[in-house]
Amino acid sequence: MNYADVFKIKDSSAFPSLLLFHGEEEYIKEQALAHVRGAVVAPGFEAVDMTVYDGDVRPQALSEACETLPMMSPRRLVVARDIPALCASKPAEEDVKRLTAYMANVPPSTILLLYVRDRADARKAVFKAALKESAVVEFARLGEREAAGWAAKELRKAGKVIAPLVAEKLVMTAGCDLTRLGGEILKLAAYAGERGEITPEDIAAVVTRTVESTVFEMCDALLAGDGARSYKLLKELDEAGENPVGLLMLLARTLQTAYRARQWLDTGARGADLAAKMGITGYAATRTAERASRKGAAWWRSACALCADAETAIKQGRERDELAFARVVGTLLSGFGPEK
Repeated sequence: MNYADVFKIKDSSAFPSLLLFHGEEEYIKEQALAHVRGAVVAPGFEAVDMTVYDGDVRPQALSEACETLPMMSPRRLVVARDIPALCASKPAEEDVKRLTAYMANVPPSTILLLYVRDRADARKAVFKAALKESAVVEFARLGEREAAGWAAKELRKAGKVIAPLVAEKLVMTAGCDLTRLGGEILKLAAYAGERGEITPEDIAAVVTRTVESTVFEMCDALLAGDGARSYKLLKELDEAGENPVGLLMLLARTLQTAYRARQWLDTGARGADLAAKMGITGYAATRTAERASRKGAAWWRSACALCADAETAIKQGRERDELAFARVVGTLLSGFGPEK
């Protein structure tokens, strides 16, 4: 079942007796759980017709809760979050056997909803049993385009409008995690006040950048030879406790994306065509193309090789991680490499 299908179900009888929710997108997953609860459990009777287990619960307790008939609701809802039989590295074998056997026999009067924070391990017997019952619903992280559309929809609920490219800028700045993005949307709506349209200036003023976005900005500063800006952003990352190895990998990925864009630019790809070929939004394609066009393909290839060399030096113990990252930043600022 696709997670969008969950929201389409309005009648409690249409839900299967077994559901397994998992995936990185926690915000929509929680909304889906709230939707199931609202459709199944009569308002005010959650205490008697709904049972929630968090963590350590044995299959016997789950089955007993499922076998209890609902009192005032059309069906009973039993939610089991991150249970050991599904999430523990070494679950008790007997618990796994009992639960997998019961999963095919949940009574029609009950919905047993297994809820996993993040992704479930598809190798687990409980996951395979849920898959066999067509009960698995994956909540994958939205891509940039989908997240931008979601942000525009949420802003409309707050009485604000945002242009598509500005929504893409918002996502590029705040990221695709909808819990985080939802918080930034609230900030934007409050900051705009009586004004109805969200602008790029609003985003620059109040939206907190992700680490990825900060590294993106730092790459622009490095290309411009702006040492003051580069080291200011680097200080921000350091004060946020970011690991030099992680930052080096992010910088390498940013450079690789620009190198790929440079190669596409050299074939004549532009605008929407470039965005489609790279699988990114129009706004991201415009920003990446602007960056990529500043140097030739040979320079980008050399920059990627510089990062790869630093990663190898760290792995082999030839250079400390913070020194390796500092060397890369310093070298990029120095105007190294071929211009073509």
